[in-house]
Amino acid sequence: FEVRKVPNGTSRFFLEAPGVAPEVLVERALKAGVLLPHAKPGTGVFQMQVNPTILRTPPATLARIFIESVTG
Repeated sequence: FEVRKVPNGTSRFFLEAPGVAPEVLVERALKAGVLLPHAKPGTGVFQMQVNPTILRTPPATLARIFIESVTG
């Protein structure tokens, strides 16, 4: 994963997952209960915003969901 912060701090950031089609990542994450926005067309970049409720998920669990969403 590649993560890029928005300058001057915010709950928004940009996410890329090289090696997997963006629509596949969205579909796999959704099956695990994580809703991702669609990537900006032609870039593979997801414009993300942290939802405070996801902070209730243990980091290791969230990491596993994202990794499994890439690897299938």
